[in-house]
Amino acid sequence: MSELELTRVRQANTNRPYNLLIGGFVVLLAVGLSGVWLFNYLSVNRPLQHVLKADPRNQVVSAPAEFGNWIDVDTLVFDLTSISASATRMDVFRVFLQYAETMKDRHFAKVILSVRGTRNFTLRLVLSTHPVERPCRPNT
Repeated sequence: MSELELTRVRQANTNRPYNLLIGGFVVLLAVGLSGVWLFNYLSVNRPLQHVLKADPRNQVVSAPAEFGNWIDVDTLVFDLTSISASATRMDVFRVFLQYAETMKDRHFAKVILSVRGTRNFTLRLVLSTHPVERPCRPNT
């Protein structure tokens, strides 16, 4: 081997730990992102897609669902991506109520309704540990 080839081999060997570290980081990042996507799909999006396919009247609405910022499991984002020209407000509301029925065993502090990625409305769940006091009525 010539001196130039030996130099290239030495440089390749000295960079090998860094290349393995960067490659490992890229693999871990890809696995992590895939895991987040899969968790979102299985937990909240797949039930919505079943609702959309189960009722033929729901074919006029297209919507995915995901956790807030993909990782906030206390927030549900219901995103209308497309609505047929023949769809009515009741069609959209029916899909939302059928999805709520499917997800009734899950608890979310916040539900965000959005259209094509733009958040339009937020429903917040307010839990109180104190009983609600009602004003007393005077006896008359």
